[in-house]
Amino acid sequence: MAFDAADLETLRGLFAPIQTQLVAFEARLAGIDKKAADDKKAADDAAKKAADDAAAKKAADDAAAAAAGKDGNKGLDPATNALLQDAIKRSKDAEAKVAELTKQNEEKDRLAAEAKRDADITAALSTFQFRTPAAQKMAHDYVKSRVQKHDDGSLIMENLPIEKYLETGASDWLDGLLKPAESGGAGATAGNQGKAKTIGDQVDADDVQVGMKPEDRAAASAAILAHLPRRA
Repeated sequence: MAFDAADLETLRGLFAPIQTQLVAFEARLAGIDKKAADDKKAADDAAKKAADDAAAKKAADDAAAAAAGKDGNKGLDPATNALLQDAIKRSKDAEAKVAELTKQNEEKDRLAAEAKRDADITAALSTFQFRTPAAQKMAHDYVKSRVQKHDDGSLIMENLPIEKYLETGASDWLDGLLKPAESGGAGATAGNQGKAKTIGDQVDADDVQVGMKPEDRAAASAAILAHLPRRA
């Protein structure tokens, strides 16, 4: 379809307002972009100024504190200087108090954890009949020196729950600390009683008593420890 000169002129007249609006819209968009850029720059400048002001104030405060020194800032009047020194002392006292309370709380937590571990070990050993209280203490100390705490808070030895370990993996050292098994009749063998009575053929478990001489206790402990399994 061909357009003559009159048709083209008519079309130009129709598109002229549209063209004018497009030009105005593009100018407006350019203005918006420029304003956004200006706003961002202003915000960045304000943030930088705030940071610079904060740094300058901190430097001034640090300089003032350093100038005060141990004997105070002699440039201040006596009343103000006294208030400054009192504030510094109170701040140091508060920091020391917080540190002391933190240390005390940590010690309380440590003691509570240790008490719980001792209670758990005692509970695990309570199912056994020991020859003497001293023998029970030896067993407790041995377990305590080797027990580990699992992620869930339970105690384990050699990757087993402590109760399971004592039932299945402790006979090589625990049996010698236990009371002899009750005789089941004529069929009870002397060999079984001997295993419960002696430890490594060196110490009689019946001799391990509360109040024994220190040298005897040391000898008995050494003999028992010599036959306990070593930590890997």
